[in-house]
Formats: sequence, structure tokens, C-alpha cells
Amino acid sequence: MAPSRRADGTVEVVAVRGVLLGAVREIVRDERAIDLRRGDSVVLYTDGVIEARGSGGLFGEQRLVDVLAAAPSGSPGELVDRVRAAVTAHQDVPQADDLAILALQLTA
Repeated sequence: MAPSRRADGTVEVVAVRGVLLGAVREIVRDERAIDLRRGDSVVLYTDGVIEARGSGGLFGEQRLVDVLAAAPSGSPGELVDRVRAAVTAHQDVPQADDLAILALQLTA
């Protein structure tokens, strides 16, 4: 899943699968086209985000969507900071998996 956050705050979930880079020789990629407008953002992340554990279970995809929808409009860095803070607050054990978040925003 790669969520896109529209400039108006709505979140669209794009169903794509990722693969662990370097683990297999032949990579099969999932491709989807989405129309982005000025101010729209796409958020990419590693499984450490949605698989972060807390007393309420995994952080999960829906919680990620909720965090993005509740975020005020801002820069890609602010979206990354919000997601990271939400994952950290959710966890009740130290992070055991990688945590990488990349947000890209269309500005033109």
C-alpha cells in the first residue's frame, strides 16, 4: 500500500506491493498510475511502520491512513515527522525493525 494524501487532506490508498531489495535475483514490480495535483503527496515506507507493535497490536495500514488524514497540510518532512511520532507513540517496546518513511509532494 502506498497512501497518497491529497492537498485537501483526503487520503487515497494505492494498492501496490513492495519487495525486499537485494533478496531475490528477479524482481516482479507492481505498478499503478495515480493522478497527482499540486500539493498532493505520496508516502512510501518500510514494513517497520505498519508492523510496529504496541499494546493495541500492530500499528497497521488503517492507523497510518488515519494519521495522514489528520495531519494538517504541510511539507513532506512534516508528514514524515507525524508518521514517525505516531509509530513511536504506539510502540511499547523498542523498535526491532527498520523504520524508513519517504514523502514526496508535487509542487508544480
